[in-house]
Amino acid sequence: MPSAADIAERLGGRLVRGDPACTIDRVAPPAEAGDGDVCVLFGRARPADPSLVVAADPDAWDGALVLVDDPRRAFSQLLTWLHAVDLPSPGLHPSAVLHPSAVVGEGTSVGALAVVEAGARIGRDAVISAQCFVGPGVEVGDRCRLEPGVRLLAGTRLGPGVRVGAGSVLGSRGFGLLDPDASGWRETVPQVGGLRVEEGADIGALVAIDRGTLG
Repeated sequence: MPSAADIAERLGGRLVRGDPACTIDRVAPPAEAGDGDVCVLFGRARPADPSLVVAADPDAWDGALVLVDDPRRAFSQLLTWLHAVDLPSPGLHPSAVLHPSAVVGEGTSVGALAVVEAGARIGRDAVISAQCFVGPGVEVGDRCRLEPGVRLLAGTRLGPGVRVGAGSVLGSRGFGLLDPDASGWRETVPQVGGLRVEEGADIGALVAIDRGTLG
């Protein structure tokens, strides 16, 4: 568990009051903060009884206080640090299906009932969660994270560090249609292009991004 001094150093702030050795367990809302908690103040809210407060105003709290220039950035940094998500262990779940021609990089986890099709390439330290589908020839970069139920269809390429939320579908057929004929029928234009998602993109849950007509 980090100390108040550790938090001040990590945030690039200054501990102006309080015990530098005081340990912190979690980030809490000001109204609920208690022993072992740190809270971040953005305005005039008064915290309950936290072990540490982070704020930009030296008069915001008369107890243990870390001063920072940007409380919102500090809040994000604390959440990332103190509430980090545990990633699954690397390896292939026994129920996952991996085509013999697929390539999976070192340190990558492939979860239960996931399917990785022919010619797919998955980089290092990626997470392919339960029930994901990685289609033929799909490319998944290093450190990508696919939440449960993601579908990556043929022609999809993800750059390094891309995150895709649960249930999203990338690379599906688009909506290319010709004008109606005499009977009112609209013929579908084949969508034979691909889809590229660049490095570091973060796609939410239940998102559909179709492939292009060409390219």
